[in-house]
Amino acid sequence: MANESSSGIVLAAAALLGMVVANTTLRSTYFETLDKKFVLDVGAFYLSLTTQKFINYLLMTLFF
Repeated sequence: MANESSSGIVLAAAALLGMVVANTTLRSTYFETLDKKFVLDVGAFYLSLTTQKFINYLLMTLFF
């Protein structure tokens, strides 16, 4: 029961944090961070993505 409650609290806190960021001056910083380039260069492998695309393509693939 405590584990289910903890995950609900974390989800509610993340939603609250999102609402705070969306309605303050942190909004512009958030979107600027999403537009920054993320470069992964290992040997012959080169990948250049924005932070948002990195999250969408790579991290979400691992998560789901």
